[in-house]
Amino acid sequence: LILNLFSLNQAKAQTIADFSTISPTVRIVAYDGGYNGQFFPHSAGSGTLISKDGLILSNNHVIQDNLDHILKAFLICFSIKNNQEPVCEYTARLVARSIKQDLALLKIDPTDIRGNPITGLPSLNYLNDAQPKVGDKITITGFPDIGGSTITSTEGTISGFSDSQDFGDVSLFKSSTAVSSGNSGGTVQDASGNFIWAKAMGGTEND
Repeated sequence: LILNLFSLNQAKAQTIADFSTISPTVRIVAYDGGYNGQFFPHSAGSGTLISKDGLILSNNHVIQDNLDHILKAFLICFSIKNNQEPVCEYTARLVARSIKQDLALLKIDPTDIRGNPITGLPSLNYLNDAQPKVGDKITITGFPDIGGSTITSTEGTISGFSDSQDFGDVSLFKSSTAVSSGNSGGTVQDASGNFIWAKAMGGTEND
């Protein structure tokens, strides 16, 4: 698996010397397996580092196929600068997921695909006192499939809340913030920088 991912990404190989300089928002490329033993990219999304040892919070639909089967492998891409393509030299494994709440928790492997250690990762605290309200400004950061492959941030406001019970005991809010496919699992922050989780659905009104 590591050799397969290495061959797909060696053209853009780049070593990160200081992981504290990366964004806590990561790109996730999910791979499936073919009949010939090769891996191929199935889908891509975003995620947020929520612990210094490499836990990533994302959406469940980022890591599964259309039949609810977990995909075979996950490539993690780190962004050093907003105007540069992310460095895709890292892998992760699935720790837990909730199909009902559309949540997935990944854990970055302790070394990159070349065997170099990964240390000093930044993270956003998901245990905060944020209380989103209608009219609050928010920023969504991720890797949408429009506008190239660099990390992208868009701003908007919370426009309301959903009374849907489809996701269980989870409070959902709607926003005017523009997102597209690929933003799923991305980082949502309020004006104070507090991390709030949101499910990117696409379009201009999003839960």
